[in-house]
Amino acid sequence: MGDLKAILLSLELGLPILLGHLLLTIIIWISTLALSFWITPCHEVREIRAGNISVAISAGGAALGAAIPLAFCLAGAVNGWDILIWAMPVMLIQLSAFWLTQLLIPDLSARLDDGDVAAALFLLLFRIGFASINAAAIAA
Repeated sequence: MGDLKAILLSLELGLPILLGHLLLTIIIWISTLALSFWITPCHEVREIRAGNISVAISAGGAALGAAIPLAFCLAGAVNGWDILIWAMPVMLIQLSAFWLTQLLIPDLSARLDDGDVAAALFLLLFRIGFASINAAAIAA
C-alpha cells in the first residue's frame, strides 16, 4: 500500500508540471505552424479548405516536422524555460526545411498550388527527414 501512496504523491506533484510543459510545447508547435503558414507563399488553410491534397500533404509535413524536434525538446527538458529556450533555435532550423526544398525544386509553391502530389510527397518526406536529424541534434 505504501507504493501506491508514493505513486499517487508523485502524480499529485508531477501532473501540474507535465500539463504545463505539454501546454507550453503545444503553444510553441501551433505558433511554429502559424509562422510557417505565414512565411510560405502558399495559402495553406484556404487551399486545404478548397480540397488541395498536395497542400494538405505539405501542411501535414510541416506539422509533423515541427512536432518531432519539439518532442525531443520536451523529453529532455528540465523546466519550461528549457523547453522555450531550446525550442526557438530548433524551430527556426525546422522552418528552413521549406526553403531548402525550394533550392531543389524552384517552382515548389506553384506546383503545390497546382495539386502536384509528387512535389508534396517529396516536401513531406524531406520535412520529416530534416526533423529527424534536427531532433537527434537536440537530443545529443
